[in-house]
Amino acid sequence: RDWSSDVCSSDLRESLRYAHESGAVAVRRTTLANLGRLHFLTGEFSLAESYLDQAREISRSGSEQALGITESMARIYMAQGRLLEAEALLGAVEISERESLKSGGYVHRYTLLTKAEILGRRGYLPAAIDHFVEAWSLARRAGDSILSRSEEHTSELQSRFGISYA
Repeated sequence: RDWSSDVCSSDLRESLRYAHESGAVAVRRTTLANLGRLHFLTGEFSLAESYLDQAREISRSGSEQALGITESMARIYMAQGRLLEAEALLGAVEISERESLKSGGYVHRYTLLTKAEILGRRGYLPAAIDHFVEAWSLARRAGDSILSRSEEHTSELQSRFGISYA
């Protein structure tokens, strides 16, 4: 951990205290989720899991926020080598109406990427590539310039594994 993550964590905990005092559930949920993600990035997985669990408890089931929190939990499991648990957790995330997602769905894109990574690590490369290609397609539609720049990686994966997408 470095001083910047300590300062950020301190600020977020203060924000959490104010949100709790004011009763602002949305701010509380967002702050808890951000604390969870921050602690994940610093390798403090049990603390990250605790904050994300708290955020999930006050999220509406099936909401974008709940799905994002679930994806973050799966990333923690994946970092801990708990691939089957991560896969099971994301298996419960329904990415519905993919074709009608006008915005490309940020949560959906990144959930697909996490699923692709899990599948790839488990040796299911064609399924992993399918998920990656779908995430990339949503990213292009949404104008996600960071993710959509992965086009060359998609082409490389497709040619490497002899997969073609019309």
